[in-house]
Amino acid sequence: MSLASITAKTRGIFRDYGETFTAQYTGVGSIDRYDLPVDNVDADTIEVEIDGVAADPADYLLDARAGVVMLDAPLATGAILRVTGTSYISVGGADLAEYVDTAFQMHIRGRSPAPTYDTLPPHEEHLVAMLAAIEGLWALATEASQEIDVLTPEGVNIPRSQRFAQIMALIDRLNEHYKELAAAFNVGPFAIRILTLRRVSRTTGRLVPVYVEREFDDRTYPPVRVFPPIDNGLV
Repeated sequence: MSLASITAKTRGIFRDYGETFTAQYTGVGSIDRYDLPVDNVDADTIEVEIDGVAADPADYLLDARAGVVMLDAPLATGAILRVTGTSYISVGGADLAEYVDTAFQMHIRGRSPAPTYDTLPPHEEHLVAMLAAIEGLWALATEASQEIDVLTPEGVNIPRSQRFAQIMALIDRLNEHYKELAAAFNVGPFAIRILTLRRVSRTTGRLVPVYVEREFDDRTYPPVRVFPPIDNGLV
């Protein structure tokens, strides 16, 4: 399993697999900024051509989130600028990568040794993807919370705040589903963990050693010492 697999599963939860687009512009000699017809552009898929010749990436700047291409110099009069690539409806590539990384760190917190993307058990991939989708929905909810209902004297009613309510309801459902599956596998931030209490010696002020448990009649020597991580926080 890998990061790409988790990212693909997260895209599946969003039902946002990406759509290809093509935009073409004719230069007028004074414009160097071109707004693409889409936003949340995948920077890895962008291809920029000027009169059929691929442009050097150093000759333009892409604002992937806003969907804007800015050339280093205005496009010559009559020249044809052609931009192709893939865009997403809900979450862009860079934002999704951040949500996946945040979800992964929260999901594996407290595990020792901590798994990597490649060593994460396959049945936990969907859980990380679901947690990443929840993080992305929180960002969408923040955006939707700034919208207000539109009421006009003509009787037009546009309940724009309904989008916020729907997103919050979806977050609640996904949270319940994540907790249910995580509890079944006993993983994630809500997992039940068994800890070994440590005692501090009153004479030396040091932690009393802990050894691996063994049977009553096991006489093997020397006993195996355990070095659990020292918790400097308060419980």
